Amino acid sequence: MTFTVKNPIPGFEDVRTVEITELDDFFVKLTTKERDEGKDQVSLTLVNPYALRPNYDFVMPTALQQVLGIDGKKPIRVYNVVILDRTIENSGVNFLAPIICNMEDKTVGQVVLDAAKYPNYNQFEKIGNLVKKNTFEVKQPILGFEDITKVEIVPFDKFFSTMKVIESGKEHAGTSFTLINPYTLRQDYNFEVPTPYQVLLDLDERSEWRVYNIVILNKTIDKSVVNFIAPVLCNLKNNFMAQVVLDPKKYPNYGAAEKISDFIEK
Repeated sequence: MTFTVKNPIPGFEDVRTVEITELDDFFVKLTTKERDEGKDQVSLTLVNPYALRPNYDFVMPTALQQVLGIDGKKPIRVYNVVILDRTIENSGVNFLAPIICNMEDKTVGQVVLDAAKYPNYNQFEKIGNLVKKNTFEVKQPILGFEDITKVEIVPFDKFFSTMKVIESGKEHAGTSFTLINPYTLRQDYNFEVPTPYQVLLDLDERSEWRVYNIVILNKTIDKSVVNFIAPVLCNLKNNFMAQVVLDPKKYPNYGAAEKISDFIEK
């Protein structure tokens, strides 16, 4: 797809249009097209940042939204530049300068974030270190899948992730689950982690952890349902995970099969 550059890419300020080509589910190639005479074409490798860190988030400057024609209704995609090394594991990602694409108007621009406001984002973070954070040892069995002992959670975007089985018995080898970030549907989603689970996962006030919920897919996303009563909890410090079964008497507003459409329409 060809995009018009509305906000210059630092170092390539003369580029007016670029071609973005998907390489696989995570990586794309950006190739310069229209640029000043005598300048050679240049290609950059980009990555979907949510495949590496699902909590990647930033405030898009209002001026950039206006320049790119982003109004909250048009679909956008976010990419980050990959600094290639001999191997993907040793290659790095620049999380401080995301590239924003307006997929409807075919406009693109890069924004340089203020490092002081985003101290957890760097110009070079090794992909290998980030990928390791996505593999988890199952400390408490997933309901109905008690033979699964290790999984990999791969974010698709800021909403959905895929949980792939790495180690299990023959029955569930190759099994995968669709997960969702519950806070994208309901801001009030909250629960107290029972003490046995805190001990099992070695959680404390300094732990960095993520919460997911399993999605039971239907023909369309809006008809698919979410299990809010049994969240999947991941401790990023030690890469332990468990499915926590909450007491329905304490959490009467959380169901095991709530339609996504009920929250999208609110």
